Amino acid sequence: MTPRDLCHVLHSMMRPLLALDPYNADYYRWSYDDRKSRNLLFLGGGAGDIVLPNTNRLPNGAVAGGRIDLPNPVWKETKVKAREIDETFRENVEKRAADWSKEKHILGKIAKNNVKRPRAMLATSTLSTALLLGEEGKVGEEEASEEDKQRAYLWASRLASDKGYLAYLNLVELRRLLQSRPGEAALIGSATDADGPIGSRREELLIDVEENVGKLNGAFGVKNRKQEDGTTIIEVDEVVLSRTLSLPKGRMLLSRVIDEGILPHPSACHVLPAAIQIILKSCVTTMNLDVSVAPPPGEDRLLRSLTGLVRTVRPSIDPPNVMRCLSNVNCSKKEIGETQLSIRDILTGKRTLMELLHAVLSLGGDVCVGGALEKDWKAKEADFLGMLSGA
Repeated sequence: MTPRDLCHVLHSMMRPLLALDPYNADYYRWSYDDRKSRNLLFLGGGAGDIVLPNTNRLPNGAVAGGRIDLPNPVWKETKVKAREIDETFRENVEKRAADWSKEKHILGKIAKNNVKRPRAMLATSTLSTALLLGEEGKVGEEEASEEDKQRAYLWASRLASDKGYLAYLNLVELRRLLQSRPGEAALIGSATDADGPIGSRREELLIDVEENVGKLNGAFGVKNRKQEDGTTIIEVDEVVLSRTLSLPKGRMLLSRVIDEGILPHPSACHVLPAAIQIILKSCVTTMNLDVSVAPPPGEDRLLRSLTGLVRTVRPSIDPPNVMRCLSNVNCSKKEIGETQLSIRDILTGKRTLMELLHAVLSLGGDVCVGGALEKDWKAKEADFLGMLSGA
């Protein structure tokens, strides 16, 4: 290799180490170290042990490696500056490739690959998901084949999951930024107008938080609708939620945002009844074909996350949503009756679903009994017990 080529290789290897935004430059590496250190702490932190933060501990309690300094997120102006530096670097690389092709009289040029950007996809015909899924009218829906409809449904599911994951990662980064630099969050931010700086860094971050929460809600079909009296009600589009939960990636996303408390609690409470109904319908369809079939990937984890949400005391799920959970289960009686299965057969093969419904019944007995919903709850509970008994 020539000295110039060697310098280029070494510089490309060293550039990520000198990045202005180390949090995103090496995100997967520090996430792995953070998860490994927390797992080792959990294994070695017994009764009477002093658990040190950010340290690797062996199962016998010994410290193995010392402190791990995980990078903290940077402010928005630093991210903008880092993005401009990367763009300038790529422009210089492409310009040098173009000049070299002209100097050597080469027909065409190939710029060095950008590791942060995947290769361009093959040119394929564009399929409008909105047109085939009936989101913008019925035009063209009859002409589309069944294969095109399934493909559009699949890509719509992937798109919703990708948007949800991007919003989830942004919210995790914003939360870590606020926790790591609480003193700087109160300082004047970079936003300016004609009179000078406006707001604080915290106010700027809260705007980003609200935007990403809206994107995360949209991935699960959660909509906030304002009524004429000024109050806001939460609605869940079951079509969008079912589409997202049809993929393992979507089920894993909902499980993670519930476990980590990223999804707002009111949204999680309204998603719970619809998720139970979707999962129960999927179980009926799957077990009707083969009773011994394994559950879809990510379903058991999602059911455990929903069970943890139901068992959470503060904040607890409101009684109306607990009622909807049991109502959605009772509404599936007709679909289950059309098959050769019963609700008992389904719950016997789905232990995690049985634990979730048991948690719902236990919570309903605490929050619905003794109030205005007691009569309705008793009726729905009797219907569910009748389904279990085969009546």
